[in-house]
Amino acid sequence: MLHGELGMDVAELEQLEDRLNAYLARFGDCFRRSDTRAHLTTYVRGQLSDLDAKSVEPIALQAGTPVRTLQEFIAQHRWDEDGLRRRLIHIVRDEHVN
Repeated sequence: MLHGELGMDVAELEQLEDRLNAYLARFGDCFRRSDTRAHLTTYVRGQLSDLDAKSVEPIALQAGTPVRTLQEFIAQHRWDEDGLRRRLIHIVRDEHVN
């Protein structure tokens, strides 16, 4: 999808990207390694993209990341799932529930 189709200009898209990066950074301490945190950003951006297929291979190829690297992120890398879940619950409760 082109930014014109979204009714957004380049500056607005850049601001949106900054906001996404800031949001994902809030989960950074749930990951043991900085490269794992970077893969989270790649994966989420792929899920939010206009790709026809949202599986690992097309996301990795679009991002210029080796496919195996992103596959390993999904299948093998360890993160604090409970911590992620708790953080998300707190964010939703504190910021989105009246």
